[in-house]
Amino acid sequence: MSMRARFLWVFIIALAVAALSATTALAMPSLGNLSWDIFGSSLSFAGYLFGAMLSAIVLERGRFRVLMLGSIAGFAIACLLAWVMIWYPFNYSGAWDVQEFIGKLLLSFSLAPAVVTLIGLLRLIKPAGSIVRYVRVITESLSGAFCVFSLLMFWEVFDSWFFGPSEIEMRVWSGLLILSIAGLLGTPALRAVEIARRKDAAESGLPMHIKIGITCPRCEHQQSIDTGGAACANCGLSINVHIEEPQCSGCGYSLAKLDADACPECGVDLMSSV
Repeated sequence: MSMRARFLWVFIIALAVAALSATTALAMPSLGNLSWDIFGSSLSFAGYLFGAMLSAIVLERGRFRVLMLGSIAGFAIACLLAWVMIWYPFNYSGAWDVQEFIGKLLLSFSLAPAVVTLIGLLRLIKPAGSIVRYVRVITESLSGAFCVFSLLMFWEVFDSWFFGPSEIEMRVWSGLLILSIAGLLGTPALRAVEIARRKDAAESGLPMHIKIGITCPRCEHQQSIDTGGAACANCGLSINVHIEEPQCSGCGYSLAKLDADACPECGVDLMSSV
């Protein structure tokens, strides 16, 4: 069983425990906060398992091995910190400072692996055009900047920096967040459009293999062979048959089986280019 499958099964079990504990808490209020603590622990466990599962997907594809292993370790640490926040009784003098410190660690170990994993998933996309490639690179840069900026905000580094006012911090942070989300959603969407266009072009073009009736130039045996590499069925002579497919001079769109005066992809006048 692959690492991704193991994470998936444990994720399903954790969700089931979370649902059971929440149902128990609603049905048996006499248990107090115990069921809700179990619910929070199971739900946080499931959430971090989901992140680890995404890291495992990138890892199994052979990409960013060190970073993905680090992300899985980071998710595990974040889960342990979440359990500490849920179960540890912070009811002593000075407990607020300790709780705040653990909370900052929790946010840090949650955000950094999440951003690294999302960048790894973006790297699994194989763009064919320059637009998708540029959008992906910009998204990776914005996501990295958002992660660094968020960590600086978590640890209150800006108190002595130029970005001292909280309003400026929030404006920059919100802008990076919005642009990162737009890029994370837009990159696979653009890639899907790219794939759809190529599929349409392939469907409108000539088939990959066509039977051609020929006469062997050596033994004059009449036969039908596929386009591409073949051999005479009688004498074994190697025969290569290639068909040139008409394409738009502007964008390369296949014009086979097309009866139109303009290219449906880019609008180039086909009559003037003949």
